[in-house]
Amino acid sequence: MHSKITCPAKITAIAVSPNGLYCAVASSETIYIWQIGTGNQLCTLSRHFQPITCLNFTDDSSYLISGADDSLVSVWPLVRVLSHSRGFEVESVTPKYTWSDHALPITSIHVGRGGKYARVTTSSLDLTCKLWDLSTGHLLRSFVFDVAILSVVMDAAEYRLFAGGFDGKIYVVHLFKQVRYTYYRLNQIIMTCPTNSLKSSAWLYHVNIIMKVLTNSVEC
Repeated sequence: MHSKITCPAKITAIAVSPNGLYCAVASSETIYIWQIGTGNQLCTLSRHFQPITCLNFTDDSSYLISGADDSLVSVWPLVRVLSHSRGFEVESVTPKYTWSDHALPITSIHVGRGGKYARVTTSSLDLTCKLWDLSTGHLLRSFVFDVAILSVVMDAAEYRLFAGGFDGKIYVVHLFKQVRYTYYRLNQIIMTCPTNSLKSSAWLYHVNIIMKVLTNSVEC
């Protein structure tokens, strides 16, 4: 059985909550939220000043995040939005955060794992990607490129950020510095310890004992 949802204008972005309950659709400057099970429109949100370009939910379906041509990113607490909804525009509910650090239209939003503690990455035509802490709303880092970024995503472990540029290239940003480790191999047993920690006298004592029986060691 198929159902059809009609919007008053062309659809510029769409997202479905991970729990499968809600469908959020952006049409011009307005967000429409439908309940998938019933097909009922629950509410509309209008806080952007130019057409919305992207929507994304957190992995626990607790927040909806929207970005638009007005260079703003809005973070909507879904529970609070739906508790005030009557199928019409929700005027009394404001976004939990409105991020305005971008200077040009938002092109992509990626939400990491962790629900309300997730990291959020946004890309923009202003040649930057920005990394945000959803729990505090703070900007953690801004990455500047030579071209406009049209799409951004992080790997599952959030070690790397991948940015798709207007020039057709994919830029990879390592979010954590690589730490040097020394691996000591003894038959089938592998011991790992941070190189910096070997400066302590306790570590030196134990390493001196271990080195007497080690067959080989490799530093990388």
